[in-house]
Amino acid sequence: MSNILSNPGISDQVLMMLQSEVQKDPVNYGNCSLMLDGMAILKHLHWDPKRKEVVGFVDLGAGSLYDYAGEATEALVVMGVGLRSNGKCQLGIF
Repeated sequence: MSNILSNPGISDQVLMMLQSEVQKDPVNYGNCSLMLDGMAILKHLHWDPKRKEVVGFVDLGAGSLYDYAGEATEALVVMGVGLRSNGKCQLGIF
């Protein structure tokens, strides 16, 4: 999970990883709950050298048409939590 890109939107990498885990062990990984959590974040802009852009603006994960409306002050995190396992993972950030 430490190598997953955490760009705004639903993470295709995490969904593919979960799909492979469910195929290996459907009993433990086939049942999960979806949790949403809103969080206040610090208003801060910084340069991301990997993406070569300034990050910290509002980004709804829908492409550049709706992005960059101002500095972000809150984040919505979508998380999957295992019902039969101790696993949890971040499915997306908005």
